[in-house]
Amino acid sequence: MARRRPGRKDGPDRGNGETVGNGADGTAGRIWRERVIGAGILLLLGGLGLGLFAAAIPSDSEFAGVPARLADGLRVHLLLATAILAGLLAVAGSRRTGAAILLAALAGLALLAWDYRRYSQPGPSGGGGAAVISVLWLNMANANATPPGQLAEALLDSGADIVALAEPRALLPVAERLAAAYPYRAGCAPGDPCSLLVLSRLPMADPVLRNRQIAAARLVSFTVDPAEGPPLQIVAVHMIKPWYLGLSRHEERILARTLQQAGTGPLVRDFNAAPWSRRMLQRQHRCGLRHPPVPLATWPPGLGAAGIPIDLVLTRGGAVVTGRRAWGAGLGSPPRGLLFGVGTEVGAEVDADRDTGGDTGGTGDPPG
Repeated sequence: MARRRPGRKDGPDRGNGETVGNGADGTAGRIWRERVIGAGILLLLGGLGLGLFAAAIPSDSEFAGVPARLADGLRVHLLLATAILAGLLAVAGSRRTGAAILLAALAGLALLAWDYRRYSQPGPSGGGGAAVISVLWLNMANANATPPGQLAEALLDSGADIVALAEPRALLPVAERLAAAYPYRAGCAPGDPCSLLVLSRLPMADPVLRNRQIAAARLVSFTVDPAEGPPLQIVAVHMIKPWYLGLSRHEERILARTLQQAGTGPLVRDFNAAPWSRRMLQRQHRCGLRHPPVPLATWPPGLGAAGIPIDLVLTRGGAVVTGRRAWGAGLGSPPRGLLFGVGTEVGAEVDADRDTGGDTGGTGDPPG
């Protein structure tokens, strides 16, 4: 008769003469631990793949294009999360796998930083002279519950020379309060759909409102002549989300035609896309657009600097952004707004006299 080991209880016979005792619990726990680690590795590889390659996936296919456009604006966040979790995985015991994924994620972040820098304007704070105009951009949201009077006061207190507002219906009941400070206006004419409103202290020459497939006048282009410096052509646009593939391609073609004909100045808009997304990388490469050296997150506002920069100001020609900050906290806007200055590079050749073409609408004259 086999002798029983001291302190060990008998369990079910395995069939080979051994009995399963307390060690079975340890074996089962180890198996589940390995399964959890395996699932975690698969998730990390998925996050790593999207962070590295989402922007390389074309939008031709609904099957691949939609998830890619949803993910490419999150590339930085995906790679950061992957790096942190890979470090924890290495500490938990999968040292080689965790370290390999961590190094790949860090390399991806370095590549994104290099890519962002490649399309940045020169200089630590803007790379040009002093600002000649100040511009405020805000997606106000049509369903904004902030009292209209409070919105009007905030806009007046901003001191901006030009105010560009997407979805400005919440402001319309008190828009006339702004007429004294901003006598020049484009967009939101009586009886027209109100998608984009531009208010200016300076006369707006040749304002152009383009009708798009979704809503009227979501792109406004005009020229202003500052007291100092050359004329600047400003393009303001509120774009649809890039994962609406067919509609997005339509508006991208319209924007491309506008930018091909545009002169020196800023392009400001709610892109619904980050600078490292496919939409932005393609647009900046094809149209020679540049962004400030450091990204500024605008959505969601509660995350502050940890959010995603979907509202951007880009420049072309000899124009540069000379200062920029988030604006509009507490005003009920889904993304934060941008208040920035625009100047020109010292010695740069500028061209603001090219015809923008397109369907005209609105007026650069003060409202009667």
